[in-house]
Amino acid sequence: MGPLLGDLVRRSDRFGVGTLAVATALAIAFVAWRGIRSSRQAVQVALAVVPMGLLGLVIVSAPDFLEGMTL
Repeated sequence: MGPLLGDLVRRSDRFGVGTLAVATALAIAFVAWRGIRSSRQAVQVALAVVPMGLLGLVIVSAPDFLEGMTL
């Protein structure tokens, strides 16, 4: 879920955020539906979403940052 959220944040300033937000929400819902099996696990996932979203933002932004350094 982290890379999905990170990509949403990274692209939100360039494109219309509405379509991207809906697509991200559907992807997160699908991942949660297939991956979360108990309420305890849902709480653990909820606690990990923000830090993993930040990590995902770093991961998906790294290519842009590296490309900017080479120009």
